[in-house]
Amino acid sequence: MNSGDKDATRSFTPVGEQSTTDNKPDDSRPARPSNAPVGTALLTVIGDDLSVDYFALTGEEALVGRATEAAVVLDDVTVSRQHAKLSREGAKWRVKDLRSLNGTYVNKERVESKELKDGDELQIGKFRFVFVSPEVTNG
Repeated sequence: MNSGDKDATRSFTPVGEQSTTDNKPDDSRPARPSNAPVGTALLTVIGDDLSVDYFALTGEEALVGRATEAAVVLDDVTVSRQHAKLSREGAKWRVKDLRSLNGTYVNKERVESKELKDGDELQIGKFRFVFVSPEVTNG
């Protein structure tokens, strides 16, 4: 991560439980928040007040966890200090669970490691994100 990047580290607060009847994320999400960098993969979260926040994946990898040195800080006891790692593999992104206690989920399926596709819902503890691929953020 670029230390001068204002989005190099982000903290999020948990959102309330969302009820979904299937294993796909809500299709009513915005494709890209209006202030998000173009051509960058994003983790977006829609808050209880329907506000949209995001983390731009600008480096080669990003640690997700409760630890203050994580790129994406999730301050809740349901999240391990070093919970998961997001890493770039060419033009693709992959999430890898770092042997967390509560697991890492993609589209409600517990995973050890999985390539992320546009629109995938990533759940870590009480936190739910929607992955937006770089291809979508280009336009």
